[in-house]
Parts: sequence; structure tokens; C-alpha cells
Amino acid sequence: MTSAFAVDRHLSGMSGSIKEAVTLARRLMRPALLTHVEFLSFAPDPISFLSASSDELGAGTFWAQPRAGIAFSGAGTAFSVRAAGPGRFGQVSAAMQDMRQRLIRGDEDAPFPCIGGFAFADCGQRALPWCDFSDATLNVPEVLLQIQGEEVLLRITVQVAPESAPSSVERRLQSLLRRARHWAATPLTVLPHQTNVRRQSVPSREAWESSVATAVAMIRQGTLDKVVLAREERLLADRPFSPVSALARLRRVDPSATLFATQAGSSWFIGATPERLVRLQHGHVEVTCLAGSIGVGTSECEQIHLAAQLLASEKDLDEHEIVVRSTVNALTEVCENVTRLPGTPRVITARSVQHLESPLTAVL
Repeated sequence: MTSAFAVDRHLSGMSGSIKEAVTLARRLMRPALLTHVEFLSFAPDPISFLSASSDELGAGTFWAQPRAGIAFSGAGTAFSVRAAGPGRFGQVSAAMQDMRQRLIRGDEDAPFPCIGGFAFADCGQRALPWCDFSDATLNVPEVLLQIQGEEVLLRITVQVAPESAPSSVERRLQSLLRRARHWAATPLTVLPHQTNVRRQSVPSREAWESSVATAVAMIRQGTLDKVVLAREERLLADRPFSPVSALARLRRVDPSATLFATQAGSSWFIGATPERLVRLQHGHVEVTCLAGSIGVGTSECEQIHLAAQLLASEKDLDEHEIVVRSTVNALTEVCENVTRLPGTPRVITARSVQHLESPLTAVL
């Protein structure tokens, strides 16, 4: 498999960038970042790459959107920012601006991904499942597989300290590139299913149903327009879960879903979702409003009937318009030309549910 890589090129043309990064680090008296890419002639399995690289480097990170032909998969930490509290967005933004001033790259055409996420709220004391995660984290992996349509590349990014010698930086790049090539050729291993798994609802179903009744009463009184109630469904097993195997099964169950995973210490946050909330590219904003749902049924005829029922549901249409109005109001604060796709809502179908959907566009 390694013959598929340009192994003879090594780091040709990088000596100048290495010296530039060392010079920058010494001038700033702070670490600089140096990134190098190598294009591949085939597309490795991004989940397999995540498994192999995170086993060795830790800090696994993954994001894949099959419908768009995009996947990012990698591990290790070349640069990371963690923030907390109500100012977490500003802290991350400032850190990103600072990082750009310390980045040396020779691949201006390829995207330079920084992958992470934000908590919905600054929660202070975090619940046990989230104790390893910050309110905000953004990471630049040391090794990253980037797949965007027909373009497939390996990206290696390293820190360059003021005291670094160019030869040691080159050795580090060579080592990571050699290992990344190996990981790209490693087959995926999916562990057997868990056999002994028990469920625990938090809060209990009775307490949750009581909250539902309270919310319905408040809606009828006019205190609330809409509320989304949720409860945890904890799965307790007799041996550790494999996040990689879980991702592989999620992909198999719904090949079109957006998959994500991020590792913090010994914990992983993984998921699969049919929706993309927002996309910003070159100042153009796309937002998908999804609200109001119904099942898919057991046949194509039943699916069509349920879709028509959803489009005729006054309750679901009202719920959907609440989401559209609130999203339009939020976009209007920072955008212009906020536009709703004509003829919406429309029905879209995921693996096990149908939703009302209204796409919005705007200019930042």
C-alpha cells in the first residue's frame, strides 16, 4: 500500500519553511506552527485512520459529511485552545487570530482545519460524563487525513520552539509522516457488539413525564411557545465501549448522516446527525431549520401518507414556524439578505424519522 504515496519526495521543498518557522519562533520567543501536506492517490477509510492514529497519539478528532464528500480525521495536538464561561467564544476567536500569526504553511490552497466545539451553555461544574470536556475546545491535530471530493491529503502540523534546531523539526515531520502513511493503509477493525448492556434513564421516566405535563400547562397558559425536554439514556456495560466501533456502526446504519467524534483524556464524545445546523463559506451563510417530525412507517406508501399528515399538522407547522422565526431573528442581527427558500416547509426523510425543513440563506 505504501507505494501509493509519494515516498520518494519526503519533505522536498520544506527546508525553507522549516528555517522560516524556526526564525519566527525565535523572533517571537514563542512556539511557531509548521504544517506540511502530502497528496494521496487513494482515499483511506477515515474511521480506520482515526482508530490507528488516536491509539498512538491520543486527542482523536473526526468529522465527516458524506453528502458533501468531506471528512477530517486525525489525532495528536499541535495547537489547542480551551476556554470557559460566557466569554469562551471571544477567547477562542482571539486565540485563533494569534495562531494565524504563528503559522508557516506552503499549501495556501488547501483548507487548514481547526476542529472542536462549544457547549450550549457555560455550565460551571460539569456533570460526570462531561468532566474531561471544556466549555469550548479547538484543536489543530498533529496528523490529519483530509478528504474533500476527489482531493485526499495527509496534513502534518508540528510546534516549533525557539530553541528548536531545523534538523530536529525535520526528523519530527518525517516521523509523523511515515506513521501517518502507515495508519492510512491500516484496515478497520470493528469489535464485537456489547452483550451485557443495561439502560438507566436520568431523570426517571416518571419525573420526565411530570416535566412534560408542566410544560404543556405553561404553553396553554401562554407562558411558553415551545420547549424541548430531554433526558439522558445511560448505557452501562460490563466492559468499555469502543468509540471507533460505535462510529463504524453508526455509519453503516445511516451512510448519509454527519458523523463526529472528539477525544478528551480518556473520554469520547461521538454522534451521528441528519442535519447540518449552519454553514459559513466566503461570507455566505446557509442554515437548515428542522422542527416538526413524524415516523417513516414500514412501507413507501405509509411513508408518503405520514409525510402528507406532517405537512397538514397544525401543531407541527406552528412548532416549525417558531424555529424559523427565531432563526431569522438571530441571523438578522449579524447578516443581511436573510432569505427563506420558497415553498417551504418541505419534508425530508432521515433513517427513522421525517422532518419539516426550511433552508435559509444570508450574507454575513
